[in-house]
Amino acid sequence: MATQRPGFVLVGEFAAALLKVREAGPRAQLVADQVVQLLPGTAAVVYVIEDRESPSWTPKATAGEISVANHVAFQAGTLGAIVESNAVMVVDGRDVNREEYAHLDTRRTVTSLVYVPLISDGNLFGAIEIVDYEKSIPHALPETLSEIGELASPAIASALAYESERNNTLHSISRVTQMYDLERSSTRLWNSTRCWRQSPPNSTK
Repeated sequence: MATQRPGFVLVGEFAAALLKVREAGPRAQLVADQVVQLLPGTAAVVYVIEDRESPSWTPKATAGEISVANHVAFQAGTLGAIVESNAVMVVDGRDVNREEYAHLDTRRTVTSLVYVPLISDGNLFGAIEIVDYEKSIPHALPETLSEIGELASPAIASALAYESERNNTLHSISRVTQMYDLERSSTRLWNSTRCWRQSPPNSTK
């Protein structure tokens, strides 16, 4: 019989919820909501790395009492530390300065920060950042958070791939449409010019 951790939905239910939506934003929101449901007194941000050539953290979803900058420098502060670790990180709020998580807009005291990497095909493509205000994170929880990350990673990665393919298709359709419109305009112009050339000049008596 399947077991259930307190506050954590069954793996099958969480996976099914992720599969009900196709885009990265809604899937990221489900992940953030699940984290704060699991850990009352926390907030969560789900980030993705959208540009490999010039990487930065782009927030896709937030839950709880938190807001965040539209883009965060890739290796800045506590969030940037996960680039090197590629593993769940727990940071005691007493051990870091406020400047190290300045990308977060919160007026509450942060007791700890947790970072869960999102990895696809061995590559880091995002992260879940959990902000703890009330010492809600037990020592045994990183294992559960790793499981959430393992479920979230392929779900969000496949959604990003779907969106990229869709955007490329729309771009291709747009280019074809533009070429068709240009061809129609050129044909109309050519026909108009041809008719003008074939028309006899007006004669006067």
